[in-house]
Amino acid sequence: MTPGLDKIFACPYCGDLARIATIRSGNTFGAIFWTDGRMQAPMLPELPPAARCEKCRKFFWIDEARPVGETPTLEGGDPWPQAKHVGQLSEDDFYEAIESGLAATAHQELILRRLAWWAGNDPHRQVYNTGRPGADNRQQRFLDNLRRMMQLLDEADDEQRLFKAEAARQIGLFSQAAGLLEKPFDGRLKPYADLIARLAAAGDSTLHPLP
Repeated sequence: MTPGLDKIFACPYCGDLARIATIRSGNTFGAIFWTDGRMQAPMLPELPPAARCEKCRKFFWIDEARPVGETPTLEGGDPWPQAKHVGQLSEDDFYEAIESGLAATAHQELILRRLAWWAGNDPHRQVYNTGRPGADNRQQRFLDNLRRMMQLLDEADDEQRLFKAEAARQIGLFSQAAGLLEKPFDGRLKPYADLIARLAAAGDSTLHPLP
């Protein structure tokens, strides 16, 4: 992985400056793919699509924030040392962002709900990656989030149909998951679909890595 320049941007509400690291080039060597659709790649880290301002505490989409510049500059300096790096939002943050009205469209709501889903599944990823259990935070709101996400997903799109089947399986709706998987998937999605179908048939609602 080759890091790129830090991008400096201003909060659209209060103007406070923040920065986000970028990647010039990366790869998926050593990546782990999960049944919820998330990819964890050491050489291709995820960049957050949304952030919370450290000053005014409001949520905003990073691509809608006003760009200020990049650092280091050609002169090698950093004109914005006060700009702090944007961190990944937590599961709680994503729920709060949704409740605050950050999602102006169904597509944006789906993005936030999928990210909340992934964050809620992270304790299970920690067990697999480190052998140490994480704090399982699968509360009722986790299940409510999946039910709402299922309403937003379009079954006419194969990838979204697969996500919907996995959401149903994690809720424990195994028959519904199996029904969503009856129509064949193409080669790229088939390994996901086959594994999710086997897990649903076994009555298993837990997260799994792809073999």
